[in-house]
Amino acid sequence: HTYQLWCDIESGSKCIQLEIESPPFEWEIIFANDFKAKATLLLCNGKNALITIVCDREIVALAELFQTVVSHVQALYDAALFKCGISGAIYARAAVLSNGQMANIFFNDVNNVIDQGALGLSVEQVTRCSIQSNVVRICLSDLRNASLNLQDAGMLCYRAIEAIMQDFKTSENEESKITWPKVRDSLRFDKSFVEPVNKYSISNRHGKPISLSTENAHDIIRRSLLLVGRYARSKILGLSVANEELLK
Repeated sequence: HTYQLWCDIESGSKCIQLEIESPPFEWEIIFANDFKAKATLLLCNGKNALITIVCDREIVALAELFQTVVSHVQALYDAALFKCGISGAIYARAAVLSNGQMANIFFNDVNNVIDQGALGLSVEQVTRCSIQSNVVRICLSDLRNASLNLQDAGMLCYRAIEAIMQDFKTSENEESKITWPKVRDSLRFDKSFVEPVNKYSISNRHGKPISLSTENAHDIIRRSLLLVGRYARSKILGLSVANEELLK
């Protein structure tokens, strides 16, 4: 069963050219269920990479296969480009499936992980808050990246919430355990409300990869957006959230 994966390389440098000597670069991928695949990097130039993947059986979890291959190609580029003082990001764009069918690559549809009403702000309000507040900009950046990279979503969501917490500190020496109760009281949420976010952030923070489902990603991003919205309304727009429901 053979698949082909077409990737784009985005970098701040216009002049990237990697030479792959003959035979092409090959490596084996072994998954937890003893499923094996052999990947071959056939084309590798400044803007694109073409990878052929030969599997010992028909693939059901195509997203897992393609994400794994992309992460390996990213590692190859990191190894080569860091030596040149360059960084580049690998994005899968299209694939040819084992039946010859072409397929666009969408590892996750962000519509499935973003609750559009969770912020509770108009576009004008979000724009105003993000311009005025570095904290809001940090939060929105982290949550954008979380919606695009579910493997790191827990860590990114928790970092957004921690950015809010840091802004409630009265001094640099104030311990977080003193600050958190003030944050919860001000934004009206229980400690249990952020526990799912914390749960999915721990492994990433300690360097252990984690696989996050779309449903779980939607939940923790929604929780984070609710808190960012309350922070923006109360701290930036000066609106009261005292009558809003207690988040549990």
